[in-house]
Amino acid sequence: MNSFRKKPIVTYGLIAVNLLVFIGMTLSGGSQNTVNLIAWGAKYNPLIIQGELWRLFTPMFIHIGLEHLALNLLTLYFLGVQLEQLFG
Repeated sequence: MNSFRKKPIVTYGLIAVNLLVFIGMTLSGGSQNTVNLIAWGAKYNPLIIQGELWRLFTPMFIHIGLEHLALNLLTLYFLGVQLEQLFG
């Protein structure tokens, strides 16, 4: 087995994107503001029905509050590092 381990760049990248989205949401009206959540791409069925199918993807990057963000990023870090070591 190779002792050289690559850095988990996909995991780090996803963490960075989540942090940037959260900071942007916070600065533009708050991560718990319903109107702001919808503006940033929250899953909102009436808009999905109208054709905004990208809303099925963007909720992965939206977090409602700092605790939600912190717990999800902690989980992402530990699982992501393991999965990147496993699958490369």
